Amino acid sequence: MIKKDETRRELAKQVRNSTVYDLYNDFVENNIYKAFIVFGNGEFNLSHPKVLKPIQSFFELSQDFADHEGVFIGREEGIETLFFAFVHDTRRGLAQGGLRFSKYNTLADLLVDGLRLSQGMTRKNALAGLWWGGGKGIMAFPPSITNTEELKTGSEARREYFRAYGRFIASLGGVYYTAEDVGTNTDDMNALLSQNRFTTCISASNGGSGNPSPFTARGVFRAMQAGWKVISGTDNLKGVKVAVQGAGNVGYPLIKYLYEAGAKIWFCEFSETRIKQALEEMPELTLVKAEEIFDLDVDVFAPCAIGAQVNSQTIPRLKVKLVCGAANNILKEPDSDSIALRERGIAFVPDFVCNRMGIINCADEWLGYLSEDIRVAAEKVYPDTLRVFKYAKNRAVTTMKAAIDLADISASELHPLILHRGRRIIDNLVNTGWHKDQVQKENNQDLAFVPVLDETEIRVGWERENHFRGNEISIAAAPVSAASTPDLSSFLSPLLMDIRARSVEMLTGKRARRLLGSNHGGLSLQISIEQQIPYEREEVGKPRFVELCHDFHKANDEEIRKQMHKLGIGFDHNKWLSPMNESGKRAVNNLYSFLNNSDLIFKQNRLLDYCPRCHTVLVSSDVHRGELKVENRYQLNFKTDKNETIETKVFFPEYVLGAVAIAIKKGGKYSEIKGRYVINPATGKQLPIIEIENSNTEAEFITPLHSYDDQKVATENGFRDFPEIFDHNGNIVTEGYEGLNREEVRPLIIEKFGDDKDVFRGNWNADVLSCGRCDTLVVAKQSNQIFVKLEEAKELLYKAIEDEEIKFSHSGWKNTVLNYLNNTETWCISRQYWWGNEVSENDDEVFSTWFSLSALSLLGSGWNKNPKPQPTDEVFVNPDYLIRWVIPSQLMSLLVTGRPAFSNVHVHGSLHIVERQLKEIEGTDNTAFDEDRFVFKTVKKPMNKRMGNVVEPVTLIRRFGADTLRLAYLLSLGHGYQMQVTASQDHINQAKSSLTRIVTKITNIVNVIKKYPKGEATQIDKNVLDFCDKICEETRRAYHEVRFHDAAKFLIEMNENFAAYCNEIAENCHANGNSGDAQEVLKTLMSKMQEVFSPICPYQYEKLSKWINSKG
Repeated sequence: MIKKDETRRELAKQVRNSTVYDLYNDFVENNIYKAFIVFGNGEFNLSHPKVLKPIQSFFELSQDFADHEGVFIGREEGIETLFFAFVHDTRRGLAQGGLRFSKYNTLADLLVDGLRLSQGMTRKNALAGLWWGGGKGIMAFPPSITNTEELKTGSEARREYFRAYGRFIASLGGVYYTAEDVGTNTDDMNALLSQNRFTTCISASNGGSGNPSPFTARGVFRAMQAGWKVISGTDNLKGVKVAVQGAGNVGYPLIKYLYEAGAKIWFCEFSETRIKQALEEMPELTLVKAEEIFDLDVDVFAPCAIGAQVNSQTIPRLKVKLVCGAANNILKEPDSDSIALRERGIAFVPDFVCNRMGIINCADEWLGYLSEDIRVAAEKVYPDTLRVFKYAKNRAVTTMKAAIDLADISASELHPLILHRGRRIIDNLVNTGWHKDQVQKENNQDLAFVPVLDETEIRVGWERENHFRGNEISIAAAPVSAASTPDLSSFLSPLLMDIRARSVEMLTGKRARRLLGSNHGGLSLQISIEQQIPYEREEVGKPRFVELCHDFHKANDEEIRKQMHKLGIGFDHNKWLSPMNESGKRAVNNLYSFLNNSDLIFKQNRLLDYCPRCHTVLVSSDVHRGELKVENRYQLNFKTDKNETIETKVFFPEYVLGAVAIAIKKGGKYSEIKGRYVINPATGKQLPIIEIENSNTEAEFITPLHSYDDQKVATENGFRDFPEIFDHNGNIVTEGYEGLNREEVRPLIIEKFGDDKDVFRGNWNADVLSCGRCDTLVVAKQSNQIFVKLEEAKELLYKAIEDEEIKFSHSGWKNTVLNYLNNTETWCISRQYWWGNEVSENDDEVFSTWFSLSALSLLGSGWNKNPKPQPTDEVFVNPDYLIRWVIPSQLMSLLVTGRPAFSNVHVHGSLHIVERQLKEIEGTDNTAFDEDRFVFKTVKKPMNKRMGNVVEPVTLIRRFGADTLRLAYLLSLGHGYQMQVTASQDHINQAKSSLTRIVTKITNIVNVIKKYPKGEATQIDKNVLDFCDKICEETRRAYHEVRFHDAAKFLIEMNENFAAYCNEIAENCHANGNSGDAQEVLKTLMSKMQEVFSPICPYQYEKLSKWINSKG
């Protein structure tokens, strides 16, 4: 272990060994009243590093730290405890979550509780459809208090604690809204409300909603009905046997709902009062002891008391079919416990799916409370539960994983009105010194340039002047996917196109025709819609489903254009390209007709990869080659006709159903039995024994519809009949196993082998192919599809590259294209999904997204109004779009027009972000504390909705300004052949610092020199002008050679020199009593800088140039 890992571990252990009161004493000793730990873009920011560094290390090594935006800590004189506010994710809205008043044995216990609960609130709010983020408040018992009874409800002493916490919440400016939780009540919320306006769950007399428990119980009841419908086909609970653990605030009304529905109920409860009330009102109930509740032979278990009751000790005791209850964190270990439940055939409704009504009740207070709306919201739990079960089934994951995926996708959506305001509030708290005694108020009103105030006016001016409607050169960028709202990675190509267009105009005076558009999303968008609806798309019906896709596409397409506009990416709105508008549809149909009429289209039945989840064929670019963690490895022994044994080892025994032969290694230990046969115990069929060379194993069964390698072996050995294994849903079609899925058929196959098998337990990584869109394991199927003949197109493209009609930004990309062509014979352009450009001869098929986009490239060049249009001069793409869009576009354009689609292809790396990753130390016990199990690593990952790491450009534009983001993009670029580029907080900080500094300097120096008379020019003036000329010339050369990273570096260097010049002017003014020629030099400098650096930062330099000229 390297030294920094050991240091991090030791610091984290300090937290594990500390109490909350220890941290309180540290605050007192260091005179700290407010502190923060803020996290963003992979980096921590600590208000007091000396005291908080151990907590940072603890977070870095904790599985429960999920990129929380901030943790805020406070205290007050006379209150012997600390106040905590955990803010997890505010993209969807400001953080909302209850306040816990409880005893914690260690500081680590409190931090873990806050981290878990705040992330849980993010997911609960998102899945409920609330426009709130996730947060949690904690106030630990002071050391003199052991339980809440020592601070009586309504007592002045207790109220003072909560008034103090209320003042702490008020100081946070609304980033966190609090509510009732464990250890708190309505009276406590009223005390909080007296000090701030960020409190919910207040009493009805104060305009609140009162007790939400009956609504929570209703939500749990509806979730139980939905879960039972999935299991049994009906949601009628009459006669269903239910065990309810706890008859408290939620458990009791849940029992009443179940009783009224005709369920048979067993329950346990500690309160004698509750027991008596329940049995008097519902005498048919059966009371059992608390420990007996896990062993009952019932249908449903409903935990409604404390969390973690379903765990590795209790799961083996359960005899139920469904677990669904109101308790928070029902599973002690969500991942392993949810898998254990599934393996035992027990369905599970995750608690944050069904117990959400408390937070919905509180959230409704802010809209003007209406109990009718809450009742409607409780009924919505039913379809949302069905949606979770559908997702789990389609993805072959647990319902816990399904709920987390769906919640994280929703949590990544921006609030439609306030955007990522919570992050901006956090920025403001940090920047204005919230943690200090004296808060520094920001004052931007006198600055020469304020992004939020000036950018809109400048942008409108560009539009008014038709600034983006040139036609002297054409530049394109990769279409942005409208499968979702845009993310940072999708805007890199359009931004580089914009900078290129602006710089070409600056260098040559030629105004560019900008070719921009959207990718309709194809299968990705279809999956997004399927995730939003509780039923299968077939139940919704194709017309309605396609209508939903259209609406979603239209909204995303509009958002893409809106955010491009804000970032300063210019384009002609009338020329926006989309395969789903009328001109786009015509282009797609015209391209297909041309190819068909030219005898370049053919249909053929081929073995292709197929996604049983998406119900469509996949080409190589749609298939992800990766590893799947498995815990079982199977040894299947086959007996020859002379009772000899051949051992084979596999991870997926279901593929034996499609076996046609046993292949043995040439010269291996089984070589003497070549030519004989074995009986396949799973099917009863004879399998001949064949010999192959260069095998990595002594023996294996050959299944042609499992892999292309097996198909090649089978074909070379004369086999022509390839048995199907899976149907279009991924279920088994083999006789005797019909309709079973992979998991269901596996134990039956193993059983067929009797004693001729072994199952080894362990941890392995199995090589698998999965759908690049939905992660489902693909299967190989014979399928009749539409193909394009590429022989002629390939020859034309080879020649165009050789003759340098087509040039690449680096020779490596040229080689990438040539290698791809060498391995491509035909192009499959048909797909079996519903969203896309329909194939005219078959309404059940659509064209592949990339075929549609290749038609869009032709449309952008002017085809088919012009049958022989000129190629687009330049295009900017990432490596993925080079393969999937540029190459097909070049091939189709050469076939149709005789010319390539693009002359110069600029390829940049795909944008990744830095994320924290925990690597488990080999040999550690999984029951050990996280700081003993893991080491901290950073990794680069692409943005992905399901990973929850998507950042929309507009959030950073609103936080830092468009020019800061544009400059940060360029700083992420490198030189040469790069598959990936990395966006980081460092790039944003560097860009922001440079641009903010020049605005501040120019504002201040103009205010200084106006107080002094003019004088003679000095050597300092000459030096800065000479330096500016040199930098401007270097920048022009960088633009010409499309070295935008270098241009960005030159901009920062010039800004630094400009700032230094401003400092020297100020010194000269004070020393000599005059400003020299500074006024004119500043105007000259800014004029030169505007001309050269406006392609990168168009807003700021335009405004600064106008501003300084207006100063006389």
